[in-house]
Amino acid sequence: MTSTHPSKTVRPTVVFRPDSPVPIEPLSTLWRHRKLVTRFARNDAIGRYRGSALGLTWSFLNPLLMLGVFTIVFSTVFARARFGGTGLPDRPAVLLIFCGMTVFGVFTEVLTRAPMVILGNPNYVKKVVFPLEILPLAMVGSALFHALIGLLILLVGCLALGYGLSWTVLLLPLVLAPLALLAAGVGWFFASLGIYARDVGHVMGVVAQALFFLTPVVFPFQVFVDNAPIVASILQWNPMKIAVDEARMMLVWGQLPDFVSLGVFSLLSVVVAWFGFVWFQRTRAGFADVL
Repeated sequence: MTSTHPSKTVRPTVVFRPDSPVPIEPLSTLWRHRKLVTRFARNDAIGRYRGSALGLTWSFLNPLLMLGVFTIVFSTVFARARFGGTGLPDRPAVLLIFCGMTVFGVFTEVLTRAPMVILGNPNYVKKVVFPLEILPLAMVGSALFHALIGLLILLVGCLALGYGLSWTVLLLPLVLAPLALLAAGVGWFFASLGIYARDVGHVMGVVAQALFFLTPVVFPFQVFVDNAPIVASILQWNPMKIAVDEARMMLVWGQLPDFVSLGVFSLLSVVVAWFGFVWFQRTRAGFADVL
């Protein structure tokens, strides 16, 4: 006689692996799987336009259309808003806002998509040999690809308006490299958390919107300094504020960045990347059970 037992509801449980990756493991993972990451990033960047008549051309059209909207709307609203400090040359607010939106968009794209990146690829979870940790990395690569197109259009805009380009454009990797590390760490953490807590994905949009208003993207940071100095003293170390400000310094104003701020930003990015990777690797053992 075969006995039957009532089925039990399996609750999501975070399963930790005992081993802990060494600090350089996130970078060695990227190098070890660089070809696979590149392929997945390319597929992700192209896949979002699959089926459209213009295809990858939308990667150029979208930033151009956004720049056009900013030119029409923000040139009037923020015409007298002064970004930066004393001694910086005058630049149209539209260029500064577009630069901030492009850099900030790398982080928010990863933040909002990360909780679904593993959930959306359950077949890879069941493949023991597949390196799941590359999925958030591919997402970061795709976000950087579109950001670089936007920044290229920004530079063309600077030339078209007669402001020229400075050699400090070559220092842009000093911002993009730690920004990619920061986004990867956040991507790893929320990709794992999204498996065990499905509601996280619904909250990320609100979190991204809140972070947007806490970062001087469409208004000068002086607004916080003048109206809420205590808040300004805290937000000045907002990592995304540093990324946006330093990108503007190099690309739009043609000035050297603040290397102290960049150092803090880089150190924080390394810590976040390592923590996110450790969390992902130590909780991935339970992915298959939950899915």
